[in-house]
Amino acid sequence: EVVSAFIGSKYSVYIAGGGLKEKSLHNIHIAPYFNFQTLLPDSLLFIHHGGQNSMIDGLVYGVPQLICAGKVFERKYNAQSIAKIGAGIEISYKDFAGKNIKTLFKQIISDETYQENAFRVGRILLSLGGTKKIIESLEN
Repeated sequence: EVVSAFIGSKYSVYIAGGGLKEKSLHNIHIAPYFNFQTLLPDSLLFIHHGGQNSMIDGLVYGVPQLICAGKVFERKYNAQSIAKIGAGIEISYKDFAGKNIKTLFKQIISDETYQENAFRVGRILLSLGGTKKIIESLEN
């Protein structure tokens, strides 16, 4: 669905997934894994499944998110949280189609508040101390 929506566009699209074989077709790049620390700083949108690591990575890099969480409660909660803070949009797995994705992509990149909110919340998360703070709390 993502491929059909963006093939041949001016945007590069990276699709990661465990069972995928590495290949590229024009602006579409597919592989089992990508280093998101390399990709996210220059990304306009992060489309993902709503896992906690993906959600936090998107916020830390200030990237708006389009989340298709499926039926998993934790992921749905994460997607709803991102939408609630205005850092992205939740999309139902039933609506995960190329046309809808392209429409939401345009909506998100044309409204700077999604990126501003993602960046603002990411800065707050970084200021909390992360792993170092957790270890300090455990030691105390």
